[in-house]
Amino acid sequence: MLGKTGLKVFQQLAGSTRIDKCRTDPARDAARLAEVRHQEQRYWRLLAERKGATDQRMAELRWLLEELRVSFFVQELRTPQPVSIKRLDKLWAQLNQ
Repeated sequence: MLGKTGLKVFQQLAGSTRIDKCRTDPARDAARLAEVRHQEQRYWRLLAERKGATDQRMAELRWLLEELRVSFFVQELRTPQPVSIKRLDKLWAQLNQ
């Protein structure tokens, strides 16, 4: 786990990297942000339908949403596992069975 100082440095690095990329291609940043928000809204709706109850797949989905943000906005940090909208859609299909 990151200590308070490590977390602060991590947040600053991630934030400055994202700002730089947004300046370079704001349309791409906006499109990716829309994709992330759509996925997050799906998650929060499902969580509400389940009255806050989560399971292993829901926890995995939540983590993948965070990893998606990293892969979209701060690729330099890398994610421990591959993540994409396609992978998330596959997990959504499993959750809806």
